Parts: sequence; structure tokens; C-alpha cells
Amino acid sequence: MTGVVFLVLLAALPSLCVADLSTAPITTDWIPKVSRKMVKFAESQTGALQLVKAYDERLNFTQIQIDGVAQLHLLTQAAGDRLKMCREILERNKAEIEASHAQGPTGGAPASDCCDNLGQLEYDPRFLQQIVNDSCATFTAGTGDNTVRPHVYDTMKSNIHEMSGVTWQYYGAKEGEYHQFPKSDRSCEGNGHRFRNWYVSAASPKKKNVVIVMDVSGSMREPHGVPEEQNRLNLAKQAALTVLDTLTPRDWAGVVSFSARAKAPEGCLGDSLGEANPTNIGIMKDFINQRVPETITVYAEGFKKAFNMFFESKNKKPEQFEDCQNIIIFLTDGQPTDTYFTLDDIVKGQDLMERSVHIFTYGLGANLQWANSGWYNDPSRPWVQLPALDFLATIADQNNRQIPGAVEWTNRYCENGMYGSCFSANRDPQGVGPWGRTEYIDDNEGDKLKTIMGSYYDFFPFSSDPAPTYSVPTNDEHLGLVINAALPTIDTAGTFFGVTAVDISMDIVFREIANFNIGKYSYAFLVDREDGRVLIHRNLPKPMEWKSEPTFLGLEAMEEALRSRERTKILNGDSGDYYTMVKQKNTGDLYHRLDLLYMNNATGDTQFCSLYGEYATPDESTVKARLSMLSFAIWRLLSGALFTVLICIATILYLILLNKNFPPEAFVDPVNYLGTSETFDDVVDIELFINDVAGFAANPGLLDGVRTDAILSAEIEQYWRENGQESVWRYFGTENGVFRIFPGIITDKRYDPTRQTWYARALSRPGDYTFSRPVPSPFGGGNMVTISRVIYHTKTNEVLGVIAADITEKYYYSMLYSEVPECLSDEYDCFLLDDSGYFMESLDNTTIYYLSTFNNNTRDMEHDHLTHRFPWLAKTLIVRGEYLRSEWCNNYATQKSQLFYDTTGFIGLEVTTGPPCYQFALHPINSTNTFILTLHNRHTYNCDDRPIIVGGNQIYRMRFIVFLMLLTALPILCFADLSTAPITTDWIPRVSRKMVKFAESQTGALQLGKAYDEKLNFTEIQIDGKAQLHLLTQAAGDRLKKCREILERNKAEIEASHAQGPTGGAPASDCCDNLGQLEYDPRFLQQIINDSCATFTAGNGDNTVRPNVYDIMKSNIHEMSGVTWQYYGAKEGEYHQFPKNDRSCEGNDHRFRNWYVSAASPKKKNVVIVMDVSGSMREPPGPEEQNRLNLAKQAALTVLDTLTPRDWGGVVSFSARAETPEGCLGDSLGEANPTNIGIMKDFINQRVPETITMYGVGFRKAFDMFAEARNKKPEQFEDCYNIIIFLSDGSPTDKDFALNAITQGQELMDRSVYIFTYGLGANLMWASSQWAPDPNNQYVYLPALDFLRTIADQNNHQIPGAVEWTNAYCTTEQNYGLCFSQNRDPQGVGPSGRMEYIDDGQGDKLKTIMGSYYDFFPFSSDPEPTYSVPNNDEHLGKLLLFNGNRAMLDMYHLSDDELN
Repeated sequence: MTGVVFLVLLAALPSLCVADLSTAPITTDWIPKVSRKMVKFAESQTGALQLVKAYDERLNFTQIQIDGVAQLHLLTQAAGDRLKMCREILERNKAEIEASHAQGPTGGAPASDCCDNLGQLEYDPRFLQQIVNDSCATFTAGTGDNTVRPHVYDTMKSNIHEMSGVTWQYYGAKEGEYHQFPKSDRSCEGNGHRFRNWYVSAASPKKKNVVIVMDVSGSMREPHGVPEEQNRLNLAKQAALTVLDTLTPRDWAGVVSFSARAKAPEGCLGDSLGEANPTNIGIMKDFINQRVPETITVYAEGFKKAFNMFFESKNKKPEQFEDCQNIIIFLTDGQPTDTYFTLDDIVKGQDLMERSVHIFTYGLGANLQWANSGWYNDPSRPWVQLPALDFLATIADQNNRQIPGAVEWTNRYCENGMYGSCFSANRDPQGVGPWGRTEYIDDNEGDKLKTIMGSYYDFFPFSSDPAPTYSVPTNDEHLGLVINAALPTIDTAGTFFGVTAVDISMDIVFREIANFNIGKYSYAFLVDREDGRVLIHRNLPKPMEWKSEPTFLGLEAMEEALRSRERTKILNGDSGDYYTMVKQKNTGDLYHRLDLLYMNNATGDTQFCSLYGEYATPDESTVKARLSMLSFAIWRLLSGALFTVLICIATILYLILLNKNFPPEAFVDPVNYLGTSETFDDVVDIELFINDVAGFAANPGLLDGVRTDAILSAEIEQYWRENGQESVWRYFGTENGVFRIFPGIITDKRYDPTRQTWYARALSRPGDYTFSRPVPSPFGGGNMVTISRVIYHTKTNEVLGVIAADITEKYYYSMLYSEVPECLSDEYDCFLLDDSGYFMESLDNTTIYYLSTFNNNTRDMEHDHLTHRFPWLAKTLIVRGEYLRSEWCNNYATQKSQLFYDTTGFIGLEVTTGPPCYQFALHPINSTNTFILTLHNRHTYNCDDRPIIVGGNQIYRMRFIVFLMLLTALPILCFADLSTAPITTDWIPRVSRKMVKFAESQTGALQLGKAYDEKLNFTEIQIDGKAQLHLLTQAAGDRLKKCREILERNKAEIEASHAQGPTGGAPASDCCDNLGQLEYDPRFLQQIINDSCATFTAGNGDNTVRPNVYDIMKSNIHEMSGVTWQYYGAKEGEYHQFPKNDRSCEGNDHRFRNWYVSAASPKKKNVVIVMDVSGSMREPPGPEEQNRLNLAKQAALTVLDTLTPRDWGGVVSFSARAETPEGCLGDSLGEANPTNIGIMKDFINQRVPETITMYGVGFRKAFDMFAEARNKKPEQFEDCYNIIIFLSDGSPTDKDFALNAITQGQELMDRSVYIFTYGLGANLMWASSQWAPDPNNQYVYLPALDFLRTIADQNNHQIPGAVEWTNAYCTTEQNYGLCFSQNRDPQGVGPSGRMEYIDDGQGDKLKTIMGSYYDFFPFSSDPEPTYSVPNNDEHLGKLLLFNGNRAMLDMYHLSDDELN
């Protein structure tokens, strides 16, 4: 039978098994031949060697010195002058428009309509697009008359010739008219000008922080019978999108939809407002467009979410909320389902935001005309509900008595929940927040909603003396980055009537900064001082190179080497200097000194700063220049005021031909070159200058070095004419910007060769010929492969430029195809890859098969990568680290981190054993950026290269998986195939000897040992052990004594200051604000501010700490270096610290930190938290993070934070059963060390709501854990507090069992356990415990809250509302608890504890109330310092904490290094 099975297997899998036995080896001897041919071909096509020879023979370099300060002034003066001119043009237009407006209506339109008769468009080089060289106007139907006369247009037209950086000029009136020069259709799509951000930012220049809150209840699909695009929801969407269009990146925004619950976009915009940049605006618009009608109308959900987003944003970036307008735009079509919650949440939200948020309410649709709000605003008439529209007016008015129909919700109505939120006693009921506006839009006027809601900004007062507003740059598809400058127009009565604006080309105005290139590493960049955005930088595209709307990063992201102090000075316009050491890329371990020098220049008067810099090697002398305080531009200066550059000087001249181009960067005045049309005379002047041997021709404005490049590069053209006919295009670009191409064509005058991909690719591999993937040529001719190489000056190694040639993809393929006959057989598949891992060509006769990754025979260039086509191979190479070493880089334009693969140093890899589908050879083609990959034919061997998809994750078919498949399918045959020679070990000693010998030769260890042996002697001495022990401990003892003295000194100073009463103000800055001045301090091994700071918990006591306390703390640092942080926390909430940094700004406040609690309540604490996780803990309805369970989790985590490793802790959750963490903490308390605390916190965070509320199982588990812990370590339970912290939101399902469990547990623990009970939520206000404490009244049940009081009191008669369970009721023990033993005092089941109730509306207080459990215990009036278990400071290592008393507490860290 065995033989039969064997034959069946052979018949079933003939190809697989035969292939395994007869695989032809992969050969690589043909690769050098291919390499030689590719290099030879590249040299013949480009003429690179001839060009290098020409430069080497005829070009010398002379070293000169350049005045750095002068360069800096030149760098910025031109930009400053241009910006000044732009402002003059803007103000001139404003004056002309205002003068025309003062004369009244013109009686007609002075210009043609912008959107009509566009057939006369002509290309204009100033605008780089087609325009009509005349003005135009549009008028919004039904609005005011035209007031613009022809002289306004004449002024605009003349402005174009005065300053080429000014492009579009336009004016939009408040009444709807719009005028523009020149004419085009750019304003014919989208919203009208009054809802464009350029108009709004000038009409209302303050920053705006806006949250749109949009109703998506079911009624928003009405009215019935209208097309879907006209229903209320779609009208609301259009209006919301219009509001977003009014915002600029200086504004922040958020969107919320609400029905039964609130929703926001996913990601960071889900919890916070975000900068209104193009990316975020796009996300919010997508979110709005995806809304669909849902169910009910819970206003409170929307308001709560909006205020939480405001609060989160303010915490992220407080400065965004200074001098701004905070606005909620609230739109609904129905009455609220939750009137009181709405008012409550507005009050709470305004408290968070310091009553700063305007609310604009918009009622949409006929439903609101007759709907009631469900709110009874007058307690004397509790049957009369406020109309829904008046309720919207009340919300917008916010108790300011400004909006007709609005009413108050105030303290007068606090007794009844239906009248809204009660204010605190010392709170003025007027002005819940600033008053806003309310609008009603009927269904038949829905098309007006967009206009009404989009005009929200005109609510705010207008400045009668405004300054120009400058926008964050936007991307014009023709002009690149442009800045909009705008000014409001004002009539003679001081009334705003419109906005005039101009677009400013950044490419022209800031050209010197964008193209600065003096010095090898020098660069300049531009910063918007208003908000720190970096607009031009070497790591960003140039102004003309952005492909989409830009989002700019801040100075701290683009220039990480800058300290925060320097950033602050730069943005404030200060002067100063700074240097640091930075590691420069591509220089190994070479560090460069980075010198920063910044100053101001009085020209310009704008918020823009330009900066300049260059790296200097450490051995260069650096001369710092101190510059005087001016007021415009900021520069970075490396190598000092004087630095060295290389200037090219030609030794011969040569006739220049006409097939060359000079980009703007080749001219002294690139802006003038761009702003004028090139004439025949201009070309003649350039030709005369370049060909002038005698030196008589005037320089037509070209930079030094351009003439040299033009002359020397002409020689290569003759070579191109005579050789390399296979190339379609050949060209050469120089570092000076000269571009020569053959055959000659006309290119865009802005074409800069140094910014092109072919140029950058060559620079990345300067010693090689680089080949591109086939892509469409910008010069025409279809898909081309570009060959490019760097041209160096041989003697100086200076980069001169890059030479390139384009060949057709077809020719490139045929050239390689003919050289690799091995790839023509059915045995192999061969591929050409570039050094990024992308496929360039398939070198075989099955190319059509591999076009499966193409669309319409066009490559998907982004995904035709090794990781996509052969993922198993990519994974192998990455794991081995021999080809695709993955690294990350930052793309500052897209603000994304991108993965790339580095191939540096790869010399080839072959795997020729194992299954044929996983054998390969990968080798570089020398002197190029390409690699050849050889595999066994994928068809012949039926190879499956796709990744396995399991649950959305890719699992690659690796070699070991294939082996397992073979072993399973062919147990006899495949074992024979896979047999190998026995493993030998005789080579191990040889390898060992070689490794040791190599290590010795590299380290010189033997020589060093020999030197020590020859020159070092030892003498034996006796050591006095007692003396050494005394010395060992005395120093540490003296230091600890000094620490205690310092602690007691601070305590005395604080108590003396406290005795004098409140100071009337804070004596120090806030610990968490203004941290830009941090400086490194060696005592703290981190950045600090060498001053004190303080924080105050809202609503708590006054400050009592005077400056003398800080003086003492400051002097202590110098007295004892082991003392580091010193701080004091008051019981009332104030906190003081020396020195200042942000170490106290995260986590719970100081009263719930273990250092405070261990001093306030110094006895050991053994604590078990028992937490209800019944189903009702998911209530009340609303955001999940605010339900009872999550509030309980926060409170439990706070309790754990109060414990030190001297305490023990445990956690129990209960519903129908009790649960505890796995492991040793499941049956016992454990030491509250960081590991155990982490386990308990993870357990708490993983809890979810379950079913019923069995108090008894929770108490029984807690007492069992106490008993087990005491058996383990009895001494932990001596002189301590044993505490159960019990939290529930409902009445017990097992009242008798709960009492029995407590009684039995206390007997186990000798009646030593305090029980603190915490009732959470409205359910407990009316719930019954179902327990009848009086046997004579068995139908009278104790209220649930009193049952919690009874548990906490434990028969001690200390807590009001508590009752007894005693021996008197033993006859009915099933109802009245466990009978005590006969000789047991029925009083005092255990010690009396505490009980607290927290309503749902006060759930945020639970953490504070429960975290303060420790203050129940008495405080010693003569306390000793407490010493903590050492903890680890990330900078200072292990630290000891010294604590003072509870009311006035200071704390010190003493480094272990100081004690040892």
C-alpha cells in the first residue's frame, strides 16, 4: 500500500516535486556586462566627461570675503521696500474708493460683468494666465447701487506697472457690489465676496474661534414635498459650509452635529477646535456633508460638546483665546427635548470659558412658529411654557436683557429643577455669557439661511482706524503662493461700507529669501511674526512649487535647534544672538556650530521676519557681530559677520548659442525680469555681453558666474550635435540657474533647473549616473527615462551643475533586453529597480504579464514598488538589513512623516537554496542608481506573491510557511528533497580564534595590559573598618540633618506668612504659563526657570505665601546641593514651587498626590476600593466619558494616586459577582508600589457596565482580601488605617446579605475596618433599599441613601440617618442581618466611617470628594517629617521625599547620589 500512495502523490503533484529536484541555478555573471553598457551609454548621451574636461581646463576659483552684515541687509531690504510699496498701493486704492463712494451712486456700472464675455482673454506674463486687461464688476441682486467710478479702475491699472508683486486688485461692498482688476472668471464660483475670508478678516479683524452646532434630528428632513437638496438639513449644510469659508488659518473652528447625542469629526477635531487651515476645513466640510437626519432634539448634547471642545482647545493653546471672539453658531428646527439640561450645560460651559462665548441661535422652519420649549420659566405660572423661539432668544441673550423675547434663568428659581441651573451664591445672575443674536428663517425663505448665518461676523463692532490685514499665504494655481492684504473702506460718517484688497506674489516680493544660496549650507527663511508660521524655508517648496493649498508649521517645528526663548524674541521683534551644536546630515559624526544672530530693520512695517543662516565647521573661527535694534527682519548668521564663498572666474570666452535659458535667479533683479516682457533687444543685449571678448558690452543685469556658465556650457552643445543621437533631449543646469537644452526650445522663464527632480536625484548620488523611472517629459515626446549626473570641478570638488539626457522608454527597454539573454528564457524573470525600490522595467519576454499593476498601460508609479509586488522579498530584505533599511523623514509641505528605504552600501545578495519561488539574486549595477533582481519564473513555478489577508492584516508567505506545506503534502518524497548534509562543528574553534584575534587587533587590549603590568605596582595596606564605617555614614547623616533643617526652616517661614493672613495677590507667576524662558540648570539636570511659581485651584482660599518664603527656598539651593525641588501645597488648593517648570501641570492636583497625603495622614493605609459596575452605571444619557462608570473610574484612580509603597491597596468591582485583578492582587491586598498600582489601574480602566447591584458580593470579597493580606504580613496591619471605599449608584439587590457580609468580615478583622460609602447619581434620591429596619413596621423600607449611611455608621450612632442592625431583631434574621454572638456588644460592628452623596449634575466633584477620604482621620499637632520610599525622577534619578504637615506642606527631593 505504501507504494501505491507514493505513486498517487507523484501523479498529483508532478510539477512541484520535479521543479524542486531540477531547479537551474540563478546566474549573475552577466551583470558586470550590463553595468558597463549602461555607464558607457550614459556617458555617450550626456557628454558629461567632455563637459567636466572643459570646466577643469578653463575655470579657476578665487577665494574672496563677503561682508555678512551687508548681505543680510541686501537680503531683506528689497522685500521690505516691496511690501511698503504694496501697502501704499492698497491705501491708494482705499482712498480712491472712499472718494468715489462719497459722491454717491454713479447711475450705472462703469465696467463689464466679470463673468460675461470672456472670449477676449489673452495670456499675460505678470499673471501667468489668460486675462482681459481691463476692470470688471458684479452686482448681487437687490442690493445697493454702484458707487465706483472709472478713476478707481485707472488707479488699479497704473498700480500693476508700478509694482509687479501686486497682482489681483479688488473691492467688495457691504451691499453686494464687487469690482476687480484685471478681468477674469476667478470670482464667478463659490460664495459671494462677503463670505470670503479676505473680506471677513478685514471687516472683523479679531481672531475668531467658532463652533458650528447643527441639529440633525429627524424633522430636519422636512418640509415634505420639496426636493431633497432643499430640505432643512441641506440648507443647514450650505449655511455651515459658508461659515467655514469665512475663516482663515488664524482662526480656529469646530463642528458638532446633535440629535440624541452629539457627534464631531474623528481625530483631533473630535475633542477640540482646530486651526482653520485647508486640511482641517476639508475635514470639517466632509463631516458636514455626511450628516443624515436622526431622531430627537437634545440641545444639551450639542452645547456640552461645543463647550468641552472650547475648553480643550484653550488648554492646548491659551494664546489663541486672547484678544479674540469666541462664538457658538447654533442651528435647530425644533423644540428641545431637554430644556433644563440645556441651560445647565450652558452655565457650566461658560464657567469653564470664563463667560467669554457668544451664542448665535438660528431657528429654521415652520415647526418653531408654534412649538413650546417645554420649559416653565415663571414659577408663579408653572403651567405656562416658554415658546420655542423665545427659548432660542433666551439662550442667545444669556441673561443680558438685550434680546426681545428672552427671559432670565436665575437663582430665584433654584428650588425647582424646571427653572434651570442655580448659580453660586456670590455669582451675579446677569450675564451667563456675552449676549449674541437670534434669527428665525421660515421654510419658504430657506435660501436666505446661508446669507444670514454667513453674516455672523457683522455682529461685532468695527474699528474706525483699522490697520491692513495680511493673510496666511494661499496657493494661486498660476501665481503660486500669494498673500492677501486688505483694508476696510469707511465713509465720511465713520461707517464701514466694504473691503478693498490686493494679492501679493510671494515669489516676487520675497524672491531673494526664497532663492538665497550663498555658502554651501546657507539658507534663509521667512516667518509670520503674528503666529510664528514659517512661510519660506529650505525644507518647504518654493512659492511657485506648491501643488495644493499649503498648511504651514510653526517656528518650533521647522527650526528645532532654536530654544523657546529665542523663538519668543524673534516673534517679538527683539534682537539677540544664540548658538548651538547640531549634527549635519551626510557628514558622519561631524557637528557644526550654529550661530544665530537676529535683528530688525525699520522698513516694511509688517509682521514678516526673514532669517538667514549657514553652518560652520568647529575648526573655523567665528566672529560674532552685534547688530543694533531695528524693527523688521530677523536673520540667522553662521560663520560670523564675515564668511567665505567661492566665486567663479572664467579664463577664456566662447561664442554662446541661442538654445539656453536664464531663470529669474540668474539676474541681479529677478523681480524686474519677471515683471517685464522679454524683447528682441533684451536678447541682443545678453548676447553681446556674453560674447564680448573686449569687455565693452554692459552687463544686462546678470549675476556673476552666469556668463561663465553660459560660455563653458556652449562647448558641450557641439558634442551633443555630433554624438548620442539616441537621446530625444539633452540639457545642462548649473548651480547659478543657467539652463541649456538641445534641441533648443522655449521654456517658461521661471524654470529653475536646480529645483527639478532630475537635478535633485543626481545630487543624491553624486558619483553615479542616475536613471529615472519612465515618466512624461516636460519638454514633450511622451514617456522618457532621464539619465543625469553631477558635474564637479575636479580640483576643488565644487558642484557646478547637473547634466542630463532623455531617452524613450522603448529604446531604454530594448537596450537592456539585448544584453541579458538569460532573462529571455522561461526559467527567469528579471527586473530593473531604482535605489528607492521602485520597478523601472521588466527585462524579459513576459512584460505584458507585469502590466497588471498598470492602469491602461500607465504605471501606478506610487505603488509599483518592491513592497507591493513582492512583499515577501521586501520583508526578507528589511529583516536582513542588507537592502531595504527603513528610515523616516519629515515632509514639511504635507506635514507627514514618510517611510523610505536606504540602499547605501549594498553590494548584492543571493539566495539560491530552498523553494524556487523564494530564491532570488539582487545586485547593484555599478556607477548607477539601479539594481537588477532575478527570480525564477513566476508562471513556471506557479508562485503566489500576494500577501495573505487575515482580519485586515497582511501576513507574508515566508519560506518557513512553504516548507511546512511541503512537509504536510509530501511526507516521503519531500523529506528526500529537503535532506541536507549533517551539521558539523569543527569550524567553531577556527571562527573563535579569528574573532578574538580581530578584537585584539582593533582594541589594542594586549598592549594596554602589558603597559600596565610593566609600570604599575601595588602596596598592601590595612584598613580600619570602624573608621571607614563612620566616614561612610557621617556624610550622609550630616546631609540628611541639613535637609531636615531646610524643611523646618521653610515650614516656619510658611507658618509665619500664613499667620499674617492673605497677601491680596499671587506673589509668583503661574507654574504652567509662560514657560518660554526655560534654561538648563546643572543642579536639576533639566530646563528650569530660576524663580518661584504658584497655581491656585479655582474657588478656593486666598494666597498666604509672601516673597520671603521664596527667598528662603532660593537660598536653600546654594546651602545644600542635594535639596532640589521645594514646594508647598495648601489644604485650600494653593500650590507654590521653587524653581519653576511644568512638573506639576499634569495629573491630579497636589492634594491627591501621595507626598501630600502621606504627610497630611502619616499612618499606613490599607485600602480596598469596591466599585459598582451594574448596568445603571452607564447612565445618565450623554457622552460616554461623563457617565457614572467613567466618573467612578476617575475617582478610583485618584484614590490610588494618594497611596505610597508603605501603604497596601486592592480593587474590587461588583455587579452580580465580584471581580478583582488576576494574580496575587486577586485574593489579597498588595504593596502600593508602581507595578501593583499599574495593575490596579489597568483593571479599573477595563471595567464595563454589567447587570444587577449585589452589595454583599463586593463587601465579602473586600473583607476576604483584608484577611488574606493580614495573614501574609501581620505587621502591615499594626498602627494603620484599614479602609473600604465603597461606591454605588443604586439600591442593593441583596440588602440582608450585605449586612451579614459586613458583620462577618469585621469579625475576621477584629472590627478594625472603616467603611466610606459614596452614593452616585439621581437614582439614589428616590430609591428604596428594600430593607425594613424595624420589625414592627415591616412594610416601611429604609431609603437607599440611609442604607449607605447605616453601612458607613456600623451601629456607632454617629451618622445622621443611619439605623441599627442588632441582636434585638434576631428572631427574623433573614430580614435584619446576622445575629451577633451573645457576648458581643451590638454597638460598633466596626469603626464609624463617612457617607457622601454626589448628584449626576455634580459628577465632576466625585474625584475630589472620594480622593479626600484621608482627611477623615485626626491630624497630629506635633508631626514628624515623613520620608518617602525613593522614586525615580527622569532627570535626577532616585529621589527621597521629605514632607511637612498637611495644612502647610513643603517637600524636597534628595538625590541618592548625595546620600551614598
